[in-house]
Amino acid sequence: MMFAFKKDRVRLGNKQVEVPKLTRARLKKLTDHIGTIGEYLVKLFLTPENERAVFIVAAADVAIDEIYELTSLLSDLPLEYLDEHASIAECTEFL
Repeated sequence: MMFAFKKDRVRLGNKQVEVPKLTRARLKKLTDHIGTIGEYLVKLFLTPENERAVFIVAAADVAIDEIYELTSLLSDLPLEYLDEHASIAECTEFL
Protein backbone atom coordinates (compact mmCIF):
# COMPACT_ATOMS: atom_id res chain seq x y z
CA MET A 1 0.00 0.00 0.00
CA MET A 2 1.28 3.46 -0.89
CA PHE A 3 1.10 6.38 1.47
CA ALA A 4 0.93 10.02 0.45
CA PHE A 5 3.14 12.06 2.71
CA LYS A 6 2.31 15.70 3.17
CA LYS A 7 5.24 17.97 2.57
CA ASP A 8 5.38 20.27 5.59
CA ARG A 9 8.43 22.29 4.61
CA VAL A 10 9.83 23.65 1.36
CA ARG A 11 12.94 25.57 0.47
CA LEU A 12 12.61 29.22 -0.53
CA GLY A 13 16.04 30.47 -1.42
CA ASN A 14 18.34 29.54 1.47
CA LYS A 15 15.53 29.09 3.98
CA GLN A 16 13.40 26.11 4.93
CA VAL A 17 9.85 27.37 5.33
CA GLU A 18 6.91 25.60 6.88
CA VAL A 19 3.91 25.35 4.58
CA PRO A 20 1.16 26.95 6.67
CA LYS A 21 -2.28 25.54 7.21
CA LEU A 22 -4.76 27.35 5.01
CA THR A 23 -6.99 28.81 7.69
CA ARG A 24 -9.99 31.03 7.04
CA ALA A 25 -7.92 34.11 7.95
CA ARG A 26 -5.14 33.18 5.50
CA LEU A 27 -7.69 32.35 2.80
CA LYS A 28 -9.23 35.80 3.24
CA LYS A 29 -5.79 37.46 2.90
CA LEU A 30 -5.21 35.36 -0.20
CA THR A 31 -8.53 36.16 -1.88
CA ASP A 32 -8.24 39.86 -1.03
CA HIS A 33 -4.87 39.92 -2.76
CA ILE A 34 -5.60 38.00 -5.96
CA GLY A 35 -8.43 40.11 -7.32
CA THR A 36 -6.32 41.32 -10.23
CA ILE A 37 -6.07 37.86 -11.83
CA GLY A 38 -9.78 37.85 -12.68
CA GLU A 39 -9.49 41.32 -14.16
CA TYR A 40 -6.69 40.16 -16.47
CA LEU A 41 -8.73 37.19 -17.68
CA VAL A 42 -11.63 39.47 -18.59
CA LYS A 43 -9.28 41.90 -20.36
CA LEU A 44 -7.69 39.00 -22.26
CA PHE A 45 -11.02 37.93 -23.69
CA LEU A 46 -11.90 41.53 -24.61
CA THR A 47 -8.56 42.18 -26.31
CA PRO A 48 -8.66 41.90 -30.13
CA GLU A 49 -7.04 38.68 -31.33
CA ASN A 50 -4.23 40.45 -33.20
CA GLU A 51 -3.16 42.21 -29.95
CA ARG A 52 -3.39 39.23 -27.58
CA ALA A 53 0.26 38.15 -27.83
CA VAL A 54 1.47 41.46 -26.37
CA PHE A 55 -1.21 41.31 -23.68
CA ILE A 56 -0.29 37.72 -22.74
CA VAL A 57 3.36 38.68 -22.25
CA ALA A 58 2.36 41.59 -20.00
CA ALA A 59 -0.11 39.40 -18.09
CA ALA A 60 2.56 36.72 -17.57
CA ASP A 61 4.81 39.33 -15.97
CA VAL A 62 1.98 40.34 -13.64
CA ALA A 63 1.25 36.67 -12.84
CA ILE A 64 4.87 36.09 -11.83
CA ASP A 65 4.70 39.15 -9.57
CA GLU A 66 1.49 37.75 -8.03
CA ILE A 67 3.17 34.39 -7.34
CA TYR A 68 6.02 36.10 -5.49
CA GLU A 69 3.66 38.42 -3.59
CA LEU A 70 1.39 35.55 -2.53
CA THR A 71 4.40 33.51 -1.44
CA SER A 72 5.63 36.45 0.64
CA LEU A 73 2.19 36.96 2.14
CA LEU A 74 1.78 33.32 3.18
CA SER A 75 5.39 32.56 4.13
CA ASP A 76 6.03 35.78 6.08
CA LEU A 77 9.28 36.22 4.15
CA PRO A 78 10.00 39.68 2.75
CA LEU A 79 9.26 40.08 -0.96
CA GLU A 80 12.76 41.51 -1.46
CA TYR A 81 14.28 38.30 -0.07
CA LEU A 82 12.18 36.14 -2.39
CA ASP A 83 13.03 38.33 -5.40
CA GLU A 84 16.74 37.83 -4.78
CA HIS A 85 16.90 34.24 -3.53
CA ALA A 86 13.84 32.14 -4.44
CA SER A 87 13.15 30.67 -7.86
CA ILE A 88 9.73 30.75 -9.47
CA ALA A 89 9.67 26.94 -9.12
CA GLU A 90 10.27 27.20 -5.38
CA CYS A 91 7.47 29.74 -5.02
CA THR A 92 4.98 27.70 -7.03
CA GLU A 93 5.88 24.57 -5.05
CA PHE A 94 5.23 26.49 -1.84
CA LEU A 95 1.84 27.68 -3.09
